[in-house]
Amino acid sequence: MVPSGNIFREQNIILAPSGEASMPNFYASKVFLGAAAVSARGIFQADAVLVASQRRFLELADEVILLVDSNKFTTSSGGIVCKLDAISTVVTNSSISNADIAMLRDGGINLVITE
Repeated sequence: MVPSGNIFREQNIILAPSGEASMPNFYASKVFLGAAAVSARGIFQADAVLVASQRRFLELADEVILLVDSNKFTTSSGGIVCKLDAISTVVTNSSISNADIAMLRDGGINLVITE
């Protein structure tokens, strides 16, 4: 199934305008997201189209799992996708700092550290 909307070739997504009724209402028990940056303020994407797309998926999922390299915690980016409390689990590599580990755990986020 392919939803109706505009094709954004650079981002490899099809996205209907906000509130578009022709965009199907999908359900996902889990959604896996990437991010351009992560901070105490939330999850960021540099591209406004990706921000809009990811926000829609957040509304449709029971559990949100963020997959990011630890260097995403030391960078900044443009648009906020969501606050940290919308994320259930973060999967990252072992180079994550102790401060970032504490930030996630203090926020009640499950943290999975890979080698």
